Amino acid sequence: MDDNSFYLYFGIWVVFIFVGYFLGQAKGNGPAGAFMGAIFGPIGWLLALIVSPEAKACPFCVTRIPYAATVCPQCGRDIPPPVK
Repeated sequence: MDDNSFYLYFGIWVVFIFVGYFLGQAKGNGPAGAFMGAIFGPIGWLLALIVSPEAKACPFCVTRIPYAATVCPQCGRDIPPPVK
């Protein structure tokens, strides 16, 4: 493999990562989307759109809480509803 094809494949792989990250971010978990895009390519993009996060971060204390929680068990504050 020559140097030009290496850079081409590397560039395509980076695009897979960024697209996966942005698709995963739309579902609430960008790093998982980037990982799936890096490992599985376009199939990972579909996985990033299908997979729903099981937990989210409390906006006040950043503790991981269940996605359906309305009150944070750590700090006791009300969690605002997700913006769609």
